[in-house]
Amino acid sequence: MEFLPLKPIKSILQKYHHGDISVESVVFTRDVLIGITEYFAQEACKEFLERNKRRQLQGLPILKRLDKTSIKTVGERILNQITNKNIEDEVGNRNKILLCRDGATNEEQT
Repeated sequence: MEFLPLKPIKSILQKYHHGDISVESVVFTRDVLIGITEYFAQEACKEFLERNKRRQLQGLPILKRLDKTSIKTVGERILNQITNKNIEDEVGNRNKILLCRDGATNEEQT
């Protein structure tokens, strides 16, 4: 799985860290990106097949090429899962209670 070049990945990392960057960290970042991309591609293909099933039910011709809409739908779904406000608020409320030694919440202290 060495089909992503290391130099652009190292350049991205150097934008945020101006010191030396080890080859291991660049290779690990590449492997993580490959894993994310493979998952993304699998989900996009599933979404594309589902869209074609819905198109057939409506009497529309099926699409032959993976389109931007399938990719965009999956991307939005994944980002929503990552930044889900309900999960974030739950974790945040628990952290507020844990951080206060006397059991009072941060809102009461301010």
